[in-house]
Amino acid sequence: MNPSRNHIVFVQYGDYREAFQRFAAGGPENYAAQRYSIEFVGGLARSMDVTVIALPSKSHDDLLPNGVRSIGTGWTNNRKLWALFKTLEDLKPSHLIVSTPLMPVLMWGLFRCKRVLPNFADSFSSTSIRGRFFEGLLARILNLKKFEFITNHNFPASRNLVKIGVHSNKILPWDWPAHATPEMNMPKSAPDPSKEFTLFYVGSVLESKGVGDLIEAAAILRSRRVDVRVTIAGTGAIDEMRLRAARWGISEYVDFKGRVSNSDVLQYMRNHDAVVVPSRHTYPEGLPMAIYEGLCSRTPLLVSSHPMFVPVLGNQDGVLMFEEGNASSLADAIETLIRNPTKYLEVSKSSAEAWSAIQVPLKTGELITRWISGSPDDLLALQAFSLDQFDRKA
Repeated sequence: MNPSRNHIVFVQYGDYREAFQRFAAGGPENYAAQRYSIEFVGGLARSMDVTVIALPSKSHDDLLPNGVRSIGTGWTNNRKLWALFKTLEDLKPSHLIVSTPLMPVLMWGLFRCKRVLPNFADSFSSTSIRGRFFEGLLARILNLKKFEFITNHNFPASRNLVKIGVHSNKILPWDWPAHATPEMNMPKSAPDPSKEFTLFYVGSVLESKGVGDLIEAAAILRSRRVDVRVTIAGTGAIDEMRLRAARWGISEYVDFKGRVSNSDVLQYMRNHDAVVVPSRHTYPEGLPMAIYEGLCSRTPLLVSSHPMFVPVLGNQDGVLMFEEGNASSLADAIETLIRNPTKYLEVSKSSAEAWSAIQVPLKTGELITRWISGSPDDLLALQAFSLDQFDRKA
């Protein structure tokens, strides 16, 4: 590292080295904007020292060909914070970007780093006393003057920060650059009613993501003699969900694809009759890329009543919303699409308007570039994107 240059350190979940090496070998993206993120961070290394610390990855410490130093903590179930603090002390960053609400790391940056940016894609809606105490304490820390801005993915998650006590004039809603738009596809008419109706899910295979609810909804529909099939793409508790499908007697109608390339996701969505995002309230969503991609595919999108979805999609004709955690409600929404070809076409046609409703003007590249600069003009430009400013214009 060059002591005369600024040194930015990213602390995040996600292995930078693994993704960089995969792309260098010609491999695919695992999720939208992953390649953009890797290349953007690599570009920073041309003008400053850059280190990415990956929290749940295999232990490693490598300087990559693009100039980025990648460090894996080797964490498994036990967080070795003392080792992370030692790493940070050795790195002596001038700039620290913390991409997860890990309070000890934020506190370290508060006392030991020149500038710190909390850069989240999380929601905060704990119902436990302990969880609410944590959120209240987090808000008090984030409101300290040292943190010029707190960023979160899209407007609902940003407004969620206000609910836990963060000042709205410090909050910057951000988004990734759009990699697809609904104009890339034509609206879809209802499928042939004599054929099975196909449902597609992509994301982590977890109970809290609503995958079990989707499987149960398919079982309910088949008990009503509605011919449906479910495709599930992603990694996680696949064995558990296979058992769930077997218990409901629909194993042959639920296909588990494992991880699929992000470049194939839009085509998977387009080839199915409906896309489902069934997240439960307990999952701390920001706004998942599956929603953006589902709307771009023009295949009708069914979303749960997750607190991060309702504010921007609850009044949109381009989605069908069902009660989170309620398999019967999801089954009813699916059956509405199957039984009502006019509704099917209406949802597909309106997806472009729904996509426009979730767009955010501040993109992550501009956000980080201006924040690193820290000039009065750049900080003033970022302030114009604050949640407080947006709400004043509304």
